[in-house]
Amino acid sequence: TAIDPVNSGQFMVMGELFGVSTNTAAAGELFGLKTEGVYEQPVAATGVLETGTPIYVTEDGALTTDDEGNMRVGVHAGDAVSASGGYATARVRLSQP
Repeated sequence: TAIDPVNSGQFMVMGELFGVSTNTAAAGELFGLKTEGVYEQPVAATGVLETGTPIYVTEDGALTTDDEGNMRVGVHAGDAVSASGGYATARVRLSQP
């Protein structure tokens, strides 16, 4: 059940469970969560994301390449991409702990 509004394709974290929402839902409504697979998501990064670069999530739910105090959620599973404006569109392969 959504605590806040959820958009389809939004990266979500609930405790140690994470994934990508399958539908849009208002607060209090049910939504689906895919916990496996590869999804294009914006990732805070500098420089180039190489294939296999670890991806982490911050306390605020933002994806990043910074491991400092953040939970690992997967790896970049696409070709190398350059960050622009502090972000890169990564193909994040989810891996649950």
